[in-house]
This record gives sequence, C-alpha cells and structure tokens, in this order.
Amino acid sequence: MEQENPEEIMKFLREFISFENEGEMSFPEIRNVVDSIIPIFYKICPSIRYKLKEAEEMQNFKQTIHYVCDGCGIHNVAEISWEEDKDERYISVYETFLPLLWSLCYFVLYTYDNCYAIKTQSDDFDGKLNFDEPGAKLALKLWNFGRNLKEIVKKWPEDCAKPEDESAIVLQANALFCYGMCFILYHEVGHLLLWHLNSAPSIQQEKDADDFAIEKSLAYQFDIPQELETAKNGMVLALISLCLLDSLAGRDDVIHPNTEDRLLNALNKMQLADESITWMIAAYGILIWFNEFKFEEIFEKEYDTPKSYFDAVIKRFKQELDG
Repeated sequence: MEQENPEEIMKFLREFISFENEGEMSFPEIRNVVDSIIPIFYKICPSIRYKLKEAEEMQNFKQTIHYVCDGCGIHNVAEISWEEDKDERYISVYETFLPLLWSLCYFVLYTYDNCYAIKTQSDDFDGKLNFDEPGAKLALKLWNFGRNLKEIVKKWPEDCAKPEDESAIVLQANALFCYGMCFILYHEVGHLLLWHLNSAPSIQQEKDADDFAIEKSLAYQFDIPQELETAKNGMVLALISLCLLDSLAGRDDVIHPNTEDRLLNALNKMQLADESITWMIAAYGILIWFNEFKFEEIFEKEYDTPKSYFDAVIKRFKQELDG
C-alpha cells in the first residue's frame, strides 16, 4: 500500500474537523484541548477521511465542525446539522457539554485514586465516601460546576484544575476527554455514513451509530497498552456523561436507547478481562450517577472481580430506576 504523504494528511486535518466557532465562547479554558481531538480522531481511523470525502460529494457534507457557543445550559451534545439555504450538512458540537465531560474525567481520576480505591481497602469502610481532603474538595467543586451546566452557565472556578494546566492528572484527564469526544464524533459520523439522515430517527439508528463508533474507536492497534485502556475509559466516561444527561430527556425518550444499555453494549464489545480496571471506572461512574438521582450512596466493598462488582452495581441501579 502506498504510504500517505504527511503534508497531505496535515492539510486534511486543517481543512476537516477544524472547529469553527459559532458565537462567543463561554469557556476558553477548554478550547485548546478541543483542538487536540483532531489528530486522535484521525489516528484512530485514517481511512475515515476518504469516507468523509465521499459524504461531501454525495450528501453535501461540509468538512468542518461547528463549535456552537450559545451561552445556554446543556441542551445538546453533538448532532449532524443542516443549513437549509445552502443545502449543507455539518457536525455541530455544543460548547457547554464539554466542561461537563472534562470535569467528570478529572473528578473520576482524582477521587477514584484518592477517595474511593483507598477508602474501600480500609477495614473500617462504612460504604460511604467523604471528600474532606483539600484536593478532593476542589475536584468535587469542579464536578458540581460541570454538572450544574445543565441548568445554568457560570464561569470556570478559578481555584479548580483547568485543561491548560500541566500536572500529570490534568494530562490524563485531557486524554480521557479527547478519546471520549472521539467516540461522540464517530457516533455522529456513523449517522452520516450509514445514511440515517434520509429517514426518520429511530432507536435502531442510534444503536447502529453507537456500534459504528465503538468499532472505529477500538479498531486502532495501539502501540502502548495504557493508551488502549485510556481510549476505553474515555469512551466509558463519555457514555456516563450521557447517562448524567438522561434526566434532561427523561426515561421516555423514544429515539435513544436507555443510556445504561448503551454503556453495557460498549463494555461488552470491548471484550474486557474480568480483572480490567475499566469495569471499576464504569462502576464508579454509575455510582456517581446514583448521586445525581439522589439515591442512597452505598459503595460495596466485597467483590470477586471488577466485573462482578460492576454487574452488582448496574443491577441495583436498574432496579432503582425501573422500580
């Protein structure tokens, strides 16, 4: 196979999935890390640029992403938009969702290691967590800022971590965020390339777009095992963030599958070992979701494997939701 010209690749990256601001930014703190999504998006599936070129010719797809800054609380994540007067389609990403996802990535990273994992190993663990440690307090403050963007837009907390910081945990959060956003973008690209836009939306279309995104996100042969783990965990946290937005659409959404079912589908397709840390990250994310729905905060201590722990958590959560 002929090798691709690096100059042509960079030209493509500049012309496609370049984010065009639409409106005045509310969160400049996250704008730079958004641009880091582009090379990861391409690296995961280099051939996608040829598919998108076909879509440009056959479906009037404009090869840019509109970065929608409307100053409103979270009302959308991403979508394929249609500009009627030009008969053009393009991807729209909504700015206010991004701090929610990033703050979730940071909160999970910090509190999983410093509050959850350590606490559950203690013999006197009572099933509840606290965030008295200063760093945990700031992580919780950041997470409260992110999740409250569903209702009100406020400035990024000055004393909390930001994507431009250079600490190791921020770099990890940035990586999780980028892989999570790649999954979301591939979901939207899936709608485009599977020709969903010419018919009425349906649950089956959403499942097919999820499967497309999962397949593309996992197909890449990562040289470093930890990077594959980061990609999987980023996908899980992206789906957890959508779970947290479930309360906006309600449980009677007739277009999208229940988000916990989307999470289970992704985890099953990852073919994880029972001992994979990704099961624990998913379980921890579900337990954060428990708190969002004001359920009793109980964190089980005893489990045989991370997968058995996750199975117990998701079973209990579905019972709470459906009961």
